[in-house]
Amino acid sequence: MSISAIMDNSTRGITANKSAIELTSENIANINTPGYSRRLATFKDMNSQTAKFGTITGSQISKELARIRNDFIEEQYLTQNPNLSKYQMDTNLFSQIEDIFGEPGENGIGTHLSEFWTAWGDLASDPESEPARMVVVDKAVALEKAFNRVNSELTNMKQNIATNLAGSVNEINAKLRVLSQINQQITANNSDALMDERDKIVSDLSNYFEIQTYEGDHGEITVAAAGQILISSDEVNEIEVYTENVGSDYQLKIRMKGSNKDINIQSGELGSMTIIANEFIPNYRVQLDNVATNLANEVNTIHVNGYDLEDHTGNLFFKDNVNSAGNFAVNPLIAKNPYMVATSNQPGESANNNIARQINELQNGHTLNGLSISDYYTGIATDIGSKVQKSENLLSSQTKILATIENQRDSEAGVSLDEELVNLSRYQQAYQASAKIIGTVQEMVDTILTLI
Repeated sequence: MSISAIMDNSTRGITANKSAIELTSENIANINTPGYSRRLATFKDMNSQTAKFGTITGSQISKELARIRNDFIEEQYLTQNPNLSKYQMDTNLFSQIEDIFGEPGENGIGTHLSEFWTAWGDLASDPESEPARMVVVDKAVALEKAFNRVNSELTNMKQNIATNLAGSVNEINAKLRVLSQINQQITANNSDALMDERDKIVSDLSNYFEIQTYEGDHGEITVAAAGQILISSDEVNEIEVYTENVGSDYQLKIRMKGSNKDINIQSGELGSMTIIANEFIPNYRVQLDNVATNLANEVNTIHVNGYDLEDHTGNLFFKDNVNSAGNFAVNPLIAKNPYMVATSNQPGESANNNIARQINELQNGHTLNGLSISDYYTGIATDIGSKVQKSENLLSSQTKILATIENQRDSEAGVSLDEELVNLSRYQQAYQASAKIIGTVQEMVDTILTLI
């Protein structure tokens, strides 16, 4: 090998190891940067290429293989992360519903129902008692407020979900626009930093829904959700939220902008919000309306045939035409004048307690889908509690699954300080060795020149 070839090899060695040192320092500097994938200095043999003035040997850095990513692990992450986000949102929203109902608790409808029945039982024991009548009205008004409050808070919760859903969709569209710009930049001039930024946005999008990605020949990415293309090269298909009226209620839907085609999202934060807003909240409201309507109808049917202390009859205890928890209310006349509470089923018999006793016994009657009013309501509260428990269990399990995937991800693409320091020492020694060869050759040339 000629002296010039030795110098060329050593120079390439210096250049290659200098690039490796720079790459290693970049890894160390970004050890805490979210979404950063470590770079690997891969050396490539030049395989004795023939040049104009001789043979070229040595090594160089293969830049194409610098960025470490495991496609299989990334695919697993994009599949499992939307499930984690859904269970997190499910747990949050079902816990909010549980708080609204407040069961078990002193402000819950269950407690107010129990106190309402007890008040009628006390009145049946002393049908001529004026204070007992006042207690019956007070407990009924408290029950009215509880029904109205739960109904109102469920309505507000759905409105809040609609607002948050719209905000999430705006964030998604903003990320899609940025991703489109990155696609254009990658196509024009690919770089590891752009690829990291691209993958970070894709990971963020997977919090909202499950996505599928396809990488093009130049690194540009296609993103789809529920079979709908959101990003293709530099083209962006943004999404929007709209409402669809269903009877007296409405549903939250997501579709492509400028299209009537819905996107059926079942996972991620968007899947959780739409399913709970469109299915669970309306279902709980219907069940709550059943309790309020049945209670009002059953009590009114008995009370209208009773007589109060002044032998007045024909008065409803609750207002007429109660058809939901939202308009459940005590008859305003009775609310103002507790003496109008009927206890007797015969005129002129103030000590007669038949009406009060019948109303009190409603708590044990199977008047609602084969259940008592209280048992039916307890079923609602129990179902909500079980949904919270189930979502928490799923969240705990999914957290472990994703933690395993993220550990695998970090082992592949994460920066290990110990490993980078070892590499830094290795590249530095190789750099110094190449430099020493050049110095030795230079001394040889100087010695030869002195002999001429």
